[in-house]
Amino acid sequence: MNRWSVCLLAVAAHGLAQEGKVAEPVLAEFMDLRSGGVVRVLGSPGSSVLAGPVPLAPAGLRGADSPREGLLAGVDENGVFSVWDYRKRLVSRPAVPDNPDSVVISASGRAIAIAYYPSREITVLTWRGERPIVHRVHPWPAPERFRLAAVSGDAGRVLAIAESDSGSRAWLLSDDREPVPIREVAAGAVAAFLPGADGFVFADPGTREVLSCSSSTLACKVILDSSAGLERPSAVAADSTKRVFVADSALRQIFFIDAETGEGGRLECPAQPTQLVPLGPALFLAATPDSDTVMLLDSGSDTPRVVSAVWASSEGVQP
Repeated sequence: MNRWSVCLLAVAAHGLAQEGKVAEPVLAEFMDLRSGGVVRVLGSPGSSVLAGPVPLAPAGLRGADSPREGLLAGVDENGVFSVWDYRKRLVSRPAVPDNPDSVVISASGRAIAIAYYPSREITVLTWRGERPIVHRVHPWPAPERFRLAAVSGDAGRVLAIAESDSGSRAWLLSDDREPVPIREVAAGAVAAFLPGADGFVFADPGTREVLSCSSSTLACKVILDSSAGLERPSAVAADSTKRVFVADSALRQIFFIDAETGEGGRLECPAQPTQLVPLGPALFLAATPDSDTVMLLDSGSDTPRVVSAVWASSEGVQP
């Protein structure tokens, strides 16, 4: 997993401090997993600086995170699985086995999927009050090794991809039906659920297409075909308006498509975009090229844009 990871979204009502010291607003916060510290993005998209990190968790975590709820689900160096709530400073240890092989969390933070390869099971956690509990355990139905692609927060649906030398296939696991295969995809396909909708999207590096699919009917339609020039999709996400974004790490570009009309375009990214982690309804962490700069995707207007945030000097920003 990339060493940078989102943990919390915070919006403040204050303005800029005097004497050039940026104090507010806190646009977002994300975690440096290597140090276990939370890094704050101060200012606004296009005029942001980074401050921190503030130590809040054990260093070297492996896991997944949700910015809107301020949650991180992960494994420490001893293999212990926990869920950290950074807003309330709570740590929960659900009644699940330790040493999971992979973890995904929904953008809303309301569902967590955990994969255990030796036992061939996928455990879904949902929330009861302030604590995550086991919602369902899905046996993995296929003989191939699998990886988790996404989990939906509304109904605990899980997208998983079975991968083998002969090919890969995407599966949907949900409460209301047996696990079902959706379609064949190439190795390295990426997926995400559409927020607030009964659907999900795939970016397939084999066909170089982006598809929008229904969770109920499993019907899929192409919303970006191979003529668009997609080469190596590294991440896919959608904002609150159902606009779909696909990061292409080979082209250093981010494609955007309206899931309903198919209209869109592409954005240049100065650094290689390897992720699209939602910091909020219209802000995504796209790239962390070095220790001094991060790239943000701002989709808060009719025309999305890629902006950067750099570290402020210790004298210029108050901790």
